[in-house]
Amino acid sequence: MAPRIPALARYVRFSNPVESTPGGRFPHVSGFDLEGRRLQIPDDLSGPTVVAIAYRQHQQADIDTWMSLLVQLEDEGVDVFELPTIRPLGVVGQTWLDTAMRMGIPDPGARRRTVTLYLDVATFNEALGIPGTEAIQTLVLDADGTVLARVPGRRSTSGTAEVLTALEVAGWTQPSRATTASSDG
Repeated sequence: MAPRIPALARYVRFSNPVESTPGGRFPHVSGFDLEGRRLQIPDDLSGPTVVAIAYRQHQQADIDTWMSLLVQLEDEGVDVFELPTIRPLGVVGQTWLDTAMRMGIPDPGARRRTVTLYLDVATFNEALGIPGTEAIQTLVLDADGTVLARVPGRRSTSGTAEVLTALEVAGWTQPSRATTASSDG
């Protein structure tokens, strides 16, 4: 079991600066999963990784279109993270939001893969070449944090194929049972 992190200590560095890196790399960011473990991306990546970025609560429905595939990939050794990405809210606001999310997500696996990023969203998006916050973004990263694919929006057949192809480029071997079917056709 992970050590408990005192609530206040978790947020001492809540103004999480984003460092833009050249060459299509994911910017250096850090956050805590809903189990209280700190994650630094891309530093803590150990292999091919898929991150699904959302900016607003209602976008969870779009993230959910990807979840059957992402959970399957996670079961097959791919690291998967959901990254709710919002501006810093201060200690009280962030504690409240993290607590509300923890209460709303009872599954331990979903809690471990959910890492809220409190940062300057415009700077973060600029570093990734993301034009705005209207659509979720699903990215494939290699172990060094190089962005191999970025698929905006809900899951589709072409988006699924792009993610699976990028994972193969990153060194993941697709089992024969992996699906290319999308949740919406």
